[in-house]
Amino acid sequence: MGDNNEQEDADLAAMNNEDDDNDDDNYFEVRYLGGRLDNDYNDENPRPLGLPDYIIPDAARIRLIIDASVTKIDVQACSDCTTLIEVVFHNKVIEIGRHAFAVCRNLRIVELPAGLLRVEDRAFYNCNSLRGEIVIPVSVQFIGPYAFSWCESLESVVFVPRTTNIELGNRMFARCYDLQLVTLPPNVRSIPLGFFSYCTSLTHLHIPENVRQIRWAAFQNCAFLERVTIHSTNLNLDTDIFANCPLLSVIMIAPRLWPALFASMHDHLDFIFTLFRQYHTQILDDGGGG
Repeated sequence: MGDNNEQEDADLAAMNNEDDDNDDDNYFEVRYLGGRLDNDYNDENPRPLGLPDYIIPDAARIRLIIDASVTKIDVQACSDCTTLIEVVFHNKVIEIGRHAFAVCRNLRIVELPAGLLRVEDRAFYNCNSLRGEIVIPVSVQFIGPYAFSWCESLESVVFVPRTTNIELGNRMFARCYDLQLVTLPPNVRSIPLGFFSYCTSLTHLHIPENVRQIRWAAFQNCAFLERVTIHSTNLNLDTDIFANCPLLSVIMIAPRLWPALFASMHDHLDFIFTLFRQYHTQILDDGGGG
């Protein structure tokens, strides 16, 4: 009898080793029914995860399935879940709560639901394995501060064109080091404080014509930003918006806005010298007037 048990254990171990080589087979699906999941577990001492209770197998990777009854992902619902790999939403989810998936360092796959209205503060903060493209659905009305900051591997963000305004939070994409492409909504009114700060892979950016304000340090330390096109002709500019952007050499902007831009960068004489030397004829001919 003992020999049979030993053989079964050996067979099970062999199957587990095979699973380690197959990404799809090593997922453990967990259904989210609301509330906050208990993430205090590890391979040596597995603990229940949420309700109903799930015992997570050793080395499992979690695919979180949002139950069809859920419309809101609660505060810190799955924060610090290091084995979470994928979240599968359905289109009835309208809100993702504060810190819901913050510091899920191995979360790689997220497709936001089509009916989503709100993404609260730090919802995906420091999900540094989240990669590829995030599409912001047309339904979204609010995205809070730091919602995607420190998503180091995120490469592209696309806002689906919308007819209503969207409220965007401060430092929403700060330190998204691999972020290369951003398509902003056409009628966004403000670029918030530190919005793209330390996005060191961002090289080109178009700012829509409905933008009326760019807040402090919005593009600070975008080390590879080379070209900015600002379509708006009526714009308030806070200080240091392009601070420490050493490669920025092309700014397409209405001539009447150059004095305001230079004033906003008054502590960065290299910036003023470089851009004035390139655009001085246009600036002087326009005279800074309307």
